[in-house]
Amino acid sequence: MKKFSFYSFIGALILTVSCCSSDKPPVVVPQPTEVEAITSALKNGTWHVSKYIDHTLIQTDHFAGYSFTFGAGNVLTATNGITTITGTWNVTDNMTLDDSPTNLIDVNITFPAINPDFEDITDDWDIIIRTDSKFEMIDVFGVDANTDYITFEKNYILPTAPDTAPIIAALKDGTWRVTKYIDHTLDQTSNFTGYNFTFGAGNVFSATNGITTTTGIWNVTNFLAVDDSQTNPVDVNIFFSAPPIFEDITDDWDIITRTATKIEMIDVFGVDANTDYITFEKN
Repeated sequence: MKKFSFYSFIGALILTVSCCSSDKPPVVVPQPTEVEAITSALKNGTWHVSKYIDHTLIQTDHFAGYSFTFGAGNVLTATNGITTITGTWNVTDNMTLDDSPTNLIDVNITFPAINPDFEDITDDWDIIIRTDSKFEMIDVFGVDANTDYITFEKNYILPTAPDTAPIIAALKDGTWRVTKYIDHTLDQTSNFTGYNFTFGAGNVFSATNGITTTTGIWNVTNFLAVDDSQTNPVDVNIFFSAPPIFEDITDDWDIITRTATKIEMIDVFGVDANTDYITFEKN
């Protein structure tokens, strides 16, 4: 009888300890929702548009040189160092008119009508592919199922960014001429015969032949843009809106060689790796 009572006591004790232990709630670590994760990813760093297709028209170049910041307070900022455009953004998981039931999360972008290029990307974008450094998105709308595509890629910043000051100072010193311009395989250097170029203050880029003066913009950046490689992050960015021969040299140019009197540059772009070359020499 004593033996039975002893083992009964031990069993009851184990049962009591077990019950008390199970009463302690497990530690639960809250996990971010998908909306929170996407929001956090977009707010990390700055981005550029590496693809924008409006229906069937490729219009990526409309955003060349612009860096986008998905900021606090749902403020979306785009700047090219000269012009800054402000809109709004957020991430939602509610369905709207043009969403598909399989893709409920939207990255909503709104820019004011003051700039038509940026107003064009005002939309509720569905995510196709997402990584830490790239967002590929789509929008299908209308009875004809028109389709737009946009891709944002994170700007690559070197741990120690190259110093652009010497390049800027050299370009601003004196006037320059184009001694080589090859568009793919066509030598079009003669298009710029007689023109002197000035990399001026306020990022004003001008070309004159004594009769006609054409004005654009320029700057030097040290982040990766659309067609850059991580081995050559410094770009001399040139933009002309007209005439066509000057518009052709609108690009983010990678420096091949540079001296005090000459700068040779290259641009590789597109799926076919088309290559352009331009050389400026000081007068």
